[in-house]
Amino acid sequence: MDVVDVPDLDGFAAEEFQKHNLFETDRLFADVYCFEPGQEQTPHTHGDADKVYKVLEGSGTFIVGDEERTLAAGQAVIAPAGERHGVRNDSEGRLRTFVLMARDHHPKSDSGHSHGHDHGHSHDHSGDFDTPHDHSGEAADSTFAVVTISTSRSESDTATPDESGDAIASLAESAGYTVAQRTVVPDDVDDIRAAVTDAIESGVDVVVTTGGTGITPDDVTVEALEPLFDRELPGFGEEFRRRSVAEIGLPGMLSRTTAGVVAGTPVVALPGSENAVRLGVEDLLLPQLDHIIHQVRR
Repeated sequence: MDVVDVPDLDGFAAEEFQKHNLFETDRLFADVYCFEPGQEQTPHTHGDADKVYKVLEGSGTFIVGDEERTLAAGQAVIAPAGERHGVRNDSEGRLRTFVLMARDHHPKSDSGHSHGHDHGHSHDHSGDFDTPHDHSGEAADSTFAVVTISTSRSESDTATPDESGDAIASLAESAGYTVAQRTVVPDDVDDIRAAVTDAIESGVDVVVTTGGTGITPDDVTVEALEPLFDRELPGFGEEFRRRSVAEIGLPGMLSRTTAGVVAGTPVVALPGSENAVRLGVEDLLLPQLDHIIHQVRR
């Protein structure tokens, strides 16, 4: 029998709210969230999962759909599948809440790309609690948006092949994902930002851009995306550059490949070459994507 002492899961951190895992299966998870005053869980949605919050300690503002209510210890609220939801600690004290999410169960994709590795990590950001997790059932429902950034090519330009965008789409579909949206925009900060924002608002699960991550004056993808990031994922760019240097030498360190989370959606910015997007998507993004989506959409 697997027993966890819930009162012991009270780890807080100054930088962001903390998630402490109680139990997890491929159908549900149960966590304890800990919020210092002023911390929040960004409102987001789950198309295939209901979520319940129960306040264990303190009080906080809970958002479900268009409604916001302050709940205190002992009160609970449900966020049905598809409803926007989140938590904000507007109080002067700490907030601790129990979270249960029950999701649809889908069989593992038969695409030939494995997502069933053992993550074997901790959901407690302070490192005090460790439990294995398996998110192999999520690929079947997850959707991609691909944004190609190129001043020399337009969406109506069928004569110039979009090799990098095609490669991203092909890799995603081969791994069992759906490519729901493809866009081509010029190297312009406002156009790039608008394309990524539109994709996120359409409800896709991940956005991958290709192009504009170099060091020429026209390369403005990073400048367009970084202000949108709620959280940056610096390890993605670091690992991409490490592998690039190993493959092509020192020029690989000049890439400004980056990644972050925008409104609960992972966004990855890759270079414009086909080899680079294969490294970024096949080797780095896809093996962790189910886990990333699961984490940022909680």
